[in-house]
Amino acid sequence: MKIIIYGKGRLFQRYKEKLDWNEIVAIADKGAVKNEVIQNKPIILPQDIQRLQYDYIVIFSNRLFYDIRRDLIGEYYISPAKIVSWSFLINDVHETDIFMSIKTFIKELNIKMMLDTDMSIIPKHIFTLQELASDINVEMDGIGRQNNLSSRMIYRKIYGSFNDIHDFYDLIYVNNACVFDEHNLREKLRNKYKYILIRISYADYSEGKIAKLEEYFNKYADVKKLYMADSIYFLLQNEHKRDKKIDAHIFVITHRKYNVLHNDLYYPICVGRNYQEQEFLSEQNGQNISYLNEKLNECTAMYWIWKNTSCEYVGICHYRRYFYNNGILSEGNYLDREELSRIFQEYDIILPQYMVSQNRTVKEHLRLSINEEAYESGYKAIRKAMENHQPEYLGAFDEVMQGHKLFICNMFVTYHTIFNRYCEWLFSFLIEAAESVDVDRYDNYSKRVVGFFAERMLTVWLLKQNLKIKELPIDLLS
Repeated sequence: MKIIIYGKGRLFQRYKEKLDWNEIVAIADKGAVKNEVIQNKPIILPQDIQRLQYDYIVIFSNRLFYDIRRDLIGEYYISPAKIVSWSFLINDVHETDIFMSIKTFIKELNIKMMLDTDMSIIPKHIFTLQELASDINVEMDGIGRQNNLSSRMIYRKIYGSFNDIHDFYDLIYVNNACVFDEHNLREKLRNKYKYILIRISYADYSEGKIAKLEEYFNKYADVKKLYMADSIYFLLQNEHKRDKKIDAHIFVITHRKYNVLHNDLYYPICVGRNYQEQEFLSEQNGQNISYLNEKLNECTAMYWIWKNTSCEYVGICHYRRYFYNNGILSEGNYLDREELSRIFQEYDIILPQYMVSQNRTVKEHLRLSINEEAYESGYKAIRKAMENHQPEYLGAFDEVMQGHKLFICNMFVTYHTIFNRYCEWLFSFLIEAAESVDVDRYDNYSKRVVGFFAERMLTVWLLKQNLKIKELPIDLLS
């Protein structure tokens, strides 16, 4: 087996003496120095991974696991099945990490009644259910032996076997996939659960095994495969399926080659002059303002979507940034049609969780991030154009710029009718502002000053609307 290690930080230093160095091809790290070696193995930059032959890339980081994994998939087109956690090599995963993942699933899936089929993890970390976070209100039953008195403080009932189960559970936690075969759970749990969460240890990982399990589970449930830092989880959903034919397009805006989502929900659109992909949409076709992309960033794609599409729901994300369904942060849990259908039964628009800047105002934060002269010219251009076309919004503009809260990244999903209203408002002054600013003498980043102001305009506009907002977490790759 050929292994590339990713990361040479504290976790790697802790375990490097336990590694089989005959299997290791190289160590990848963004801080690689030319001619640096460890154990006679080269330290390489991530972009050099593609030159090497390997079976797996092993990430030696818990804190940055999600960021590194998503960057490997997107930036370098690495197969997701070939990216694993360090516990693939060192079977020393902390049960605390597994417990924290279970807590995340309970919270984010709004679980009220749970069946723990293992009873080996949870009792080690809590003495009573009240010790769980205040925002988790769950009751638990278990399967197994009542091997300590504290189990009575955690589990409502303790069953001897699966045959004794008669209740319905929001979540059934299974610590080992082979339990399905041993106990024929497919039949025994029919109509007794909303979700089944199955944990697979990286120490037991193989591409073939995971593929077979996914194929097996897909026969009788909707399945999400979630690669997390501590383990791999299969989430099986058995509830009545909502209408997945919701007429929605989420446009993935990209200005460079990247392994973006591309399916019947996510539609990549290329912007700018430097990158085109034949199978993707292009803002240069149809009604467009592509000539302003250097100044307006993703807003030129927004204009194209406004003028050239008509689906019922429309969304915008970016080549490195997507919405999650909830706080389960894995690429297997990006916003999907089922969650869209559920959300739009109650809400008008989906937005990223708003950002709070504690030490600086929104205005100060933007001013310090770009050329001072560019900031001043952009600010004057935006304010003058708003005075000409949307003067009633100047108070909201000042409130946002002098405040500390912002919906970032120009990301959203909403009804196309709401999107149309926003675009009619935004482009009534934005094009004029962009055309009035001469950016030729600024650096490439500062040239985008009007686009940076435009990103803040969604928050400005929302202050004077009466919309029900659903906030979701997003990818925030650096």
